[in-house]
Amino acid sequence: KMAKIKIKLSELPFKAKIEIGAFEYVFDGFEKRKTQFGNQEHFVFKCEKPKHEKIFERFKFSTIKIKKDGEKYYW
Repeated sequence: KMAKIKIKLSELPFKAKIEIGAFEYVFDGFEKRKTQFGNQEHFVFKCEKPKHEKIFERFKFSTIKIKKDGEKYYW
């Protein structure tokens, strides 16, 4: 079994599965979204059950560390 390692959120591969708050999301890439500071790029995560989306500003969150255990990612 591989040891858990930490990587930056910006190093997460496209379409990787990641557990965020007990739900499994798929990293869906980046999208420009409107914020109070204008259009900014966001990480976009989609969850099938429940049908849900999470977005995080790329500028603020790209250096956040997430755990990698084999092929699984956890935040």
